[in-house]
Amino acid sequence: MIDLIKAYIKHIDQLYQTGVTTEHSFRGDLQKLLEDATGYKVINEQERVDCGAPDLALYKNNVPYAYF
Repeated sequence: MIDLIKAYIKHIDQLYQTGVTTEHSFRGDLQKLLEDATGYKVINEQERVDCGAPDLALYKNNVPYAYF
């Protein structure tokens, strides 16, 4: 788990250092980290749901577990 987090931080730092990133520049890396760390399927910007338009949604066995 520590190696996953270290690799995540290293990669997003490299992206940040370019000086041209936005919030969306980092979402793919966060999605991969969450999937690798939890085993859940993570959807980036899924369609709207009752609670609004989540940036990320975590699914387990095709059931939504959490929205961010």
